[in-house]
Amino acid sequence: MSYWVRSIIMQQEKSQDRERLLLKFIKIMKHLRKLNNFNSYLAILSALDSAPIRRLEWQKQTSEGLAEYCTLIDSSSSFRAYRAALAEVEPPCIPYLGLILQDLTFVHLGNPDYIDGKVNFSKRWQQFNILDNMRRFQQV
Repeated sequence: MSYWVRSIIMQQEKSQDRERLLLKFIKIMKHLRKLNNFNSYLAILSALDSAPIRRLEWQKQTSEGLAEYCTLIDSSSSFRAYRAALAEVEPPCIPYLGLILQDLTFVHLGNPDYIDGKVNFSKRWQQFNILDNMRRFQQV
């Protein structure tokens, strides 16, 4: 989806058309956020925050409006803003799957399967919590 959003904006020859599309995608993001669809929300946001799109010239208010949304995907603090927003959400919700997979990978690679020849239940508990949290979002 991210590639598609970038492509549609970049295909426009006139800057007014690109600006109109950017504002349209920001409006779509607002609706996705209300629907708790973080996966699609972040896909569009990552497209709008990508280098080819940022390189284009935008009106000041458009740039500032986009910067407001970009705080949610700040990865410098392990997506703290996104995790805080996710903690406050009432199910149903579609979380950002990339971060869930990243968390599972870090738990898997960062912890041994066995400690002193015994199953590392701490690792399994961490994996369970990540997946259980995802299951919780499916409840209506």
